[in-house]
Amino acid sequence: MTFTLHALLGPESPAMSNESLAADLSARFDGRGDFSLRFGRLPFSNHPLLALRWGSWPVQVSYEEGEYVAKDSRHIQATLGTTAPFDVSGITRRIRVVFGSDDARDFTDRIIELMDFLCSIRGAVVFDPQQGDVVGPDQDLAARPTPARPEKPEPGPAFWAGYLMRLFRTDEADRRFIADGFDTGLAEADTAWDDLIDWALDFCLPLDDGYSVRVCGTQFPADWGTQWYLSHAERGRIDRIAYIDHLRLIPEPAEGPGLSWQELIRIGHSPDRTAPGVHDPSHRLLLLLPTLRDPDTAPEAADVVGAALVAAGARADRAARLAAFLLSHRFLAAAE
Repeated sequence: MTFTLHALLGPESPAMSNESLAADLSARFDGRGDFSLRFGRLPFSNHPLLALRWGSWPVQVSYEEGEYVAKDSRHIQATLGTTAPFDVSGITRRIRVVFGSDDARDFTDRIIELMDFLCSIRGAVVFDPQQGDVVGPDQDLAARPTPARPEKPEPGPAFWAGYLMRLFRTDEADRRFIADGFDTGLAEADTAWDDLIDWALDFCLPLDDGYSVRVCGTQFPADWGTQWYLSHAERGRIDRIAYIDHLRLIPEPAEGPGLSWQELIRIGHSPDRTAPGVHDPSHRLLLLLPTLRDPDTAPEAADVVGAALVAAGARADRAARLAAFLLSHRFLAAAE
């Protein structure tokens, strides 16, 4: 299971950037085993991130600043209360580290070393959001119990905006257009997406005879992305349908055979309502829409997608334009 640490950079902390972090981490870990470091970029971030690896085990490190950091800092201060080493509510800079799963504890030493690195930064407060507590260099994070997760949030209009913003070819203006179509803002859409990602992006679209299509986040061990695959209750994963890379680190960020329009409609409108998962045809269609491979869709496609968008919370007066945009900005269609 993945977990995250936030190193809140206080007033006495030094100036920081992803470039300075890369230099510090390279100096600390270069030449030690099969360590590698490269720059990547989340599609909705103004700053690069650092993708670290020890063999197949990945860690993401990023320097972040701004109001969204301040918002989290206020929440952390409220969580810590009087146990905070000082008032962290005004902090606007941090280093976020996301560790890949290490259930076998093969990389415990690396986890501790990275924690020590964060704790060694002058004026930094290292916070563990999974435990809701400050951590120090003598603690073994890998051995700490994982608290029960809250109930998975239900996708609302802001989530659908965030989902579609990330899984189609978009620029800043396009993302605002999508968010406006759901009568939400970019920040709200990002937060709704992050809430689902923090829980784990995992939707099951049940079909007949034990089959299902799964829509899952693949943050680790692969680069951050979303995958769609066919699965069976007894046989497990059967075949990949599509994969879209969120970091855009590969030359063509979309892979897989995808679905034809007829396949998409058949899966969308054929839920097994006796099995758990997503049954709403509109939600199923939107979850599958990024996998649409057909370069030319059926004449009714825009109307069908528009109706699904409205059912998911999009504005009726903007649904037609939004549907046309999505159908013309698909990754898989462009990969033909």
